[in-house]
Amino acid sequence: MAALSLHLFPGNYRDRYYIYRDHHLFGGTPMPGPASFFQDPLYRNSVFIMLNTGLVTLFNYVFWILAVRVVSSEHVGLATAVVSASMMIAAISRLGMDDSITRFLPQSKDRGGFVNALIAIMLAVTVVVLFGFMAGLRQISPALLFLREWQYLLPFVVLVFLTSVCNMQGTTLVASRRADLALMEYALLFLRIPLLLITGSLGLFGIFLALDVTYLIMMLVGVVFLYRLGIARDLRVDFGQARRTMKYSLSNYLALIMYTAPYTLIPILVVNVMGASQQAYYYAAYSIAAFLLLVPDAIVASMFVEGAHERPLRETAKKSLRFALAILVPLVLAAVFFGDNLLRLFSPEHSAAAYELLLLLALSSVFYAVIEVYFTVMQVRKNLVMLNFVRFSVTALTLGLGYVLLQKLGLIGIGYAWFLACVIVSAISGWKMMSRKTWE
Repeated sequence: MAALSLHLFPGNYRDRYYIYRDHHLFGGTPMPGPASFFQDPLYRNSVFIMLNTGLVTLFNYVFWILAVRVVSSEHVGLATAVVSASMMIAAISRLGMDDSITRFLPQSKDRGGFVNALIAIMLAVTVVVLFGFMAGLRQISPALLFLREWQYLLPFVVLVFLTSVCNMQGTTLVASRRADLALMEYALLFLRIPLLLITGSLGLFGIFLALDVTYLIMMLVGVVFLYRLGIARDLRVDFGQARRTMKYSLSNYLALIMYTAPYTLIPILVVNVMGASQQAYYYAAYSIAAFLLLVPDAIVASMFVEGAHERPLRETAKKSLRFALAILVPLVLAAVFFGDNLLRLFSPEHSAAAYELLLLLALSSVFYAVIEVYFTVMQVRKNLVMLNFVRFSVTALTLGLGYVLLQKLGLIGIGYAWFLACVIVSAISGWKMMSRKTWE
């Protein structure tokens, strides 16, 4: 975050530096000065979204460090795989409706009815997807068959529903240009850490219980925030408006699933191929690398919101990419020099097993930023062919190479797979963004 902090210090020397850097090194409009930085919704919401995701990632990191100390490594590995499965189910069940919230909420005449209708549809779809997941669990992930036992099934189902609703609430707040309230809601994820100290003696069930109680509190606070914005004043639903936006939702749906697939399927792939202990090592590396991946994700989320408000797209894309790279470079260097020490907070074994994996994931974030900016351009342009091509390419390369390299190289193989996928697709994305046809 060092690069970001430069904007907060006044001085003619600093101003001359930014003018030189932006015009001679990057080209185009310079980054804003300190007075205008937080007046620009692109930067302001980007910062709040980054802080939001950063807090989530930090709390994940601390939570799983604590879990390793109060629960067995095998149970931690299984729990992280279950959390990933719940994320996958939630993503499938949204049907791309979170993109419709971002795209159409600013123009909606009945924001409460619109959001309530989309949440109701999402919950109905979640029931169907959950049933299919549990019915096919033996084929999908035999290691998770314990979820069919009632003491694990109920908290798993509750976790899926609560995370789904909280996600839609957060999307609604960001689409309303109130990413600050989304930050406040997700800051409550801290509560699962002290809760685990209370429930940790229950083992795997205790992890689920801590997560469920935390997400329940978050959901209730989210309702309060939406009420203050005039969105959750009653249970009225506007299925007509939801139906009119469903075509757009479904058009983005496939891309959304492919975007989520690497994050949600890799833990399941690792636990099935390498075992629960190796999955715990993977999750430790990923929980740190996620600090870097959140940067482009947060910035392009804000970029998408601004695109929905019809800001000039090419200039917004340039500003977004410059902003992302200015933050990522020092963070990558921090991962190189301090990553092994961060992994030691889990255990010395985690540092030995996952440091090289962490480096590959960290380096990939630079290429990932290029991919995400180009994807968002295609999303605003409604270019569904390239939009889905980008997501399919990253997912197919990551999972295909990952399955092969995991068996040949061990855990580090998934790092090489992700790195190669990002390099290849970012090269294509960068080439397309330099083409005039992209902006015509």
